[in-house]
Amino acid sequence: MRLLSFLFLLFTLQVTAQTDHIRVIHKQQRFKSDSGATFIVPWDEVELPNKKAEKTINEVLTLYARNYIRSAHGYEQTTEYSPKCKVVYAKHGFISIFSTAYIYEKGAAHGWTEFNTLNYNALTGQQINFRNFIRPDRLSSLEDLLMHKLTERFRDFDFDRQHYLRQLKGLQFSLSDKGIEVLFAGDTYATAIMDILITYAELEPFANKQGLLKPFYQ
Repeated sequence: MRLLSFLFLLFTLQVTAQTDHIRVIHKQQRFKSDSGATFIVPWDEVELPNKKAEKTINEVLTLYARNYIRSAHGYEQTTEYSPKCKVVYAKHGFISIFSTAYIYEKGAAHGWTEFNTLNYNALTGQQINFRNFIRPDRLSSLEDLLMHKLTERFRDFDFDRQHYLRQLKGLQFSLSDKGIEVLFAGDTYATAIMDILITYAELEPFANKQGLLKPFYQ
């Protein structure tokens, strides 16, 4: 099987300046699959004062991009393929990454979406999970709040509650100016990604306000 034919590598000149001396650089690569189909993979990289942290985070971002390119080698020209790996938040010493791909094969009943989130301390390069933000004695109550919000979203529909409960242990999330956006993998193709926003005000009774979330409560 021949290798992918790379047409060109385009580095955009746009650089988005953020707080904490975090800069986000937008990149993309156009390439051909074995069948001759042309696809584009966009991804972001960061520039940080801590070059070790920068290297750690950029290695993850470029790995996602390379994997998206590699996985497309067998796609036909009739395949709809839309991958991306983006920095969706870069403030207050945090970096949130959202990586996703939509794939539709001609003749299939529907397409499907895969996604993943990663969050980092921009000062150290250390990966952060959702539980790092929450007081251990309040975690169970917060999970109840999440399921309540999810139930409200599905108020007029049946949904597989156990499917979502299983995701609570390793929550996918990203930070925003308004709060923490929790992402669930849906139980049907129509609900591929279910996003639940917990505002910082809602999170306050559960948060460790002297820990990583301190900048949001000052």
